[in-house]
Amino acid sequence: MIEWQRRIVMLLSAVALLVFVYTLLYQWAMLTFEGVEIAFFDSLQVVIEALTTAGFGGDTGYWNTAIMNLIVVWMNLSGVLLVFLALPLFVVPLFQQALKDNPQESTELTDHVIICSYNPREDVLRSKLEAADVPYVIIDDDPKTVLDLNTRGIEAICGDPEYEQTFRAANINEAQALVADVSDEENISVILTAIARCTISKLAPTYRGVVTSV
Repeated sequence: MIEWQRRIVMLLSAVALLVFVYTLLYQWAMLTFEGVEIAFFDSLQVVIEALTTAGFGGDTGYWNTAIMNLIVVWMNLSGVLLVFLALPLFVVPLFQQALKDNPQESTELTDHVIICSYNPREDVLRSKLEAADVPYVIIDDDPKTVLDLNTRGIEAICGDPEYEQTFRAANINEAQALVADVSDEENISVILTAIARCTISKLAPTYRGVVTSV
């Protein structure tokens, strides 16, 4: 289970536990301090109304003691505090984590080499490109692979190299070369897709910028 999923489970579990405890507390307090016996689900309804500050139903006429009113006030404050605490502690980190866990989907590189797709053979090519100070971007359709590459500081985007929008996201019109290293059948499709999208002379129509490797 990844971090943001664990946070959601923790938050929902904490809220469920709080509601359950307050439901039993309210049910006990009504019987003890007001002498009124109420059903569990009636108590649950009042607790939900108090925590969400949506109203108090028909029980307001029974709150004649100070302790009962204090319990209800505390439940109201708990609901407000829950919102203010949940936002910075759970909701905001969840959004940040969700964004962080999303693989990169586009690049702003120019005069770069586009590599389709990632496999261990590309490590040698990447080393040579880095030694020559040539920027590159890897296209792969596996989000986990792309996310792992991004985490390692490698420019990679998630997408299917057989779709034009993927090459648009890879900024192919500003690229200097394309390396297709998928499979025999897919390499042909990748190259044709790139040519269809590309408008620069380095890649089309002479194909001098296209390299296949299988």
